[in-house]
Amino acid sequence: MPLQEVFCMSMKRAYTPYPPFPSLSSLTFFWFTPTRFAGKKKKIGQLINKHSKRNKVSIYKNTKKKIFLNIQDTKHNMAKVKDTAMIVVGLLGFIAVAAGGFGEHVLGPKMTPEEQKAWGLAVQFNLLHATALLAVFAAMKGVNPDGSAARRLNRAFHLLLLGTILFAGSIYAMGFGVPGKVIGRLTPVGGVTLMLGWLTVALAGF
Repeated sequence: MPLQEVFCMSMKRAYTPYPPFPSLSSLTFFWFTPTRFAGKKKKIGQLINKHSKRNKVSIYKNTKKKIFLNIQDTKHNMAKVKDTAMIVVGLLGFIAVAAGGFGEHVLGPKMTPEEQKAWGLAVQFNLLHATALLAVFAAMKGVNPDGSAARRLNRAFHLLLLGTILFAGSIYAMGFGVPGKVIGRLTPVGGVTLMLGWLTVALAGF
């Protein structure tokens, strides 16, 4: 063996630790063999899937329960609104008929011809718009509750109701002796409100 090769081998041994320290790649290969790594990966995947499935099921159940409760609350509120609307319409019609009879038999002899005419006009408007409110209420049941038509009909219902109360109610009050200077200004306001209510009914058709 040449002297140069002997010198190189001796230098290599001098700078090589004995026993050689295993490298990081060898440790990785020793501890994470393909079989062991695949088994751990499978177990971790099963745990993740099990946990995610439980979360999905719980989220679905909670969401379904919340939606069901919201639907029940909405139906309950809608039922309350419908009951209130029917009561209001019924009372408005009752007041119109009662006011007509009362004005004819009790207040008639005490009124001037102008006052009798105003009282009769109030009764006519009261009864007419009680019927109109009943029709608007029936129309509201036949449209989509979340649509624009339902919102406009709802506004029209309230406008017609308010206008009837202001117009007919102010005339009724003056018939019972309330000064016209105090409450007479509400009569034209009620008339304008009724016009706006009918205009809103027309807009609900668009």
